[in-house]
Amino acid sequence: MRIKFLTLALLLATTFVALAQKGVQTNFNNLYRKAYFLMQKDIDSAKIVAFKSTTLASNNKEKRKASFLLGYIYGLNKEYNKSNKFYTSSIAISPLDKAWKLYVQANIAHNYLRLNQPVKAIALGQEVVKSQLNSKYSYNTYTVIGKAYAKRNKLDSAQYYLGKAYDKIMAVKNNKKLKANHFFTIAKTNEMFGRYNAAVLYYKKSQKLRNKNEDRCNVSLYMAQCYLKKGDLESANQYLNVADSNLYNQVLLLHAKGLLLFRQKKLPQLSLVCQKVNDLLDSNLREIIKEDHDLYLESRKALLHKKDLLQAELDQKAILAKQQLQTVATLRLAGFLSMVFLLIILFVVFKRYKNQTKKLAQLHLSSSENMDQNTAKIRSLKVIHTTQKDDTLEQGDDLTEDEKAKQVCDWILSNATFTLRRDT
Repeated sequence: MRIKFLTLALLLATTFVALAQKGVQTNFNNLYRKAYFLMQKDIDSAKIVAFKSTTLASNNKEKRKASFLLGYIYGLNKEYNKSNKFYTSSIAISPLDKAWKLYVQANIAHNYLRLNQPVKAIALGQEVVKSQLNSKYSYNTYTVIGKAYAKRNKLDSAQYYLGKAYDKIMAVKNNKKLKANHFFTIAKTNEMFGRYNAAVLYYKKSQKLRNKNEDRCNVSLYMAQCYLKKGDLESANQYLNVADSNLYNQVLLLHAKGLLLFRQKKLPQLSLVCQKVNDLLDSNLREIIKEDHDLYLESRKALLHKKDLLQAELDQKAILAKQQLQTVATLRLAGFLSMVFLLIILFVVFKRYKNQTKKLAQLHLSSSENMDQNTAKIRSLKVIHTTQKDDTLEQGDDLTEDEKAKQVCDWILSNATFTLRRDT
């Protein structure tokens, strides 16, 4: 009887433990599914539930699963260093499971890319793809490697690995969304290297494969930004008008519009866009996660900088225009004064010329009168001289020829001197 009682008690205890373990496992699975559902809507709540699931994990498989889930949630929240810590912990729980290790390493490589550590992303990604143990999702890893090479400015290597990723995607059934994302990646890579025509082509391919208006809007915004870089303002404006933005990409829309208005030199409209960004941030602070909030702040800072640059440019143009008007007015005044001065000079020269002409006429008249007077005097002197000469010659008949000539010369000199003094 006692043996039967002990056997029955042992069976009941075993059943109770099994039921308790099953209940714990059920609670873990419920929390895991709940956390997975919440991370699409409420990251903070998803973290709390995921941490609770770790306390209910009863074996290594559940523990690594919970640790991986936390790594994934932190990755969505753009806390990539914390994400890698949980990913590494999930590997440490099952170090001998190579397939699991490679699967997690592919996610760590993606985080390295987001942390702008392309060398680490390439090294870890190549380790994953070489193993061929995790070929089901290898298109993700090839894409990560391609993006990492693009960040290192190696276009050929980037295109090679992106091509490998496309080959893997084509082997997947129902790959429409994968192809859309891949074309988007190729478009961004081409845009990064200034190949804007190719970028626009792949953006359009990606947009055609999108079903959600939100996703199509997002691609339209990137196309508008690409057209801005290309210098095609008309096409950029067209895609901006088509875009119907949601909260997540409203700042991208406003940022693109701001850049367009900056190119078009429309300061009032750019000021309105800056004000809209401020209002958007003020009214949605609780709905925006920290990293996106920082992105929005950077966009606002960039737009305000563009606004200040445009304001300074327009102010400088206004100053230059004012200076030009002042210069034109100064030149006109200088020209007028120069003309007046020239006229005065011409008047003075003309006046002097008239005076000189008048004086020369008077002098010529005076000279003519003097010449007439002198001519008359010379004639009278000649008569006197002739008369005196005859008298002298009559008196000196007895002189020699030389004495007579000398006497005549002396008489002429004395008479000429006397006559000139008398005239004076």
